[in-house]
Amino acid sequence: YHLLARQCLHRPAESGPAFYYAKTSIELVERSGYPIHDAAMLYATYAYACARRGDVPAGLAAIEKVAVESAGEQRRQQESIGLFLRAYAMLLKEPATHAASLLQQAFAEADRMQWFGFRPVPDVAAHLVEAALQSWKERRWIDVPALEL
Repeated sequence: YHLLARQCLHRPAESGPAFYYAKTSIELVERSGYPIHDAAMLYATYAYACARRGDVPAGLAAIEKVAVESAGEQRRQQESIGLFLRAYAMLLKEPATHAASLLQQAFAEADRMQWFGFRPVPDVAAHLVEAALQSWKERRWIDVPALEL
């Protein structure tokens, strides 16, 4: 189920199947008694599928559950996903400038780790990156030249 969920994540039109497969995979993990921290990727996939559906709180709850059970680099990755999920939740409701500090924190942590967890969900990743660039341009944190076509 997990592999099917990951395949569907790359195709925005298949957000329903991605969510179903991801949810089923973590339900099976939890029923089996398998250690949550060893199934971190499954929970991340579920969080991505939730973000794609617009149910960020459910995805965030799953990531926080894994982060508590994890340590070291794995914990940092889960916390990084959590930062991006919080920023994404804010972006779904408010302009990018309201999420600016959270986006800055999330991208700074991703840069420190040299890891951006939202690559499996290109449309969500694009939304996060676009909002960060727009916010940083408005606050003059970076200089983004206008594109001429």
